[in-house]
Amino acid sequence: MVFVPDLVPMINILLCTIIVVLGIIVYTRKEAIGALLIAIAFGLFGISHIYTLMGLGPSWETAMITARTSAYLLVIAALYLFLNGKDTITPK
Repeated sequence: MVFVPDLVPMINILLCTIIVVLGIIVYTRKEAIGALLIAIAFGLFGISHIYTLMGLGPSWETAMITARTSAYLLVIAALYLFLNGKDTITPK
């Protein structure tokens, strides 16, 4: 396995990490389940970017598709919770 640094996946990993950290902070301070779901989703996106950065994309294509699809579904679920006002653990 040859490590070839690529700027786009590296930037994506950095941004995913920031979103994961902020999502966890929002969840702990506001008890917003939606923020936690988004944090988990971007963690999954980050994993797929790591696969790409390491050159494992072609051999792990099924895992990457599963991770990205799951991440999109988590973001959809989070937005649905926000839309219906059910995004927090404790009632508003």
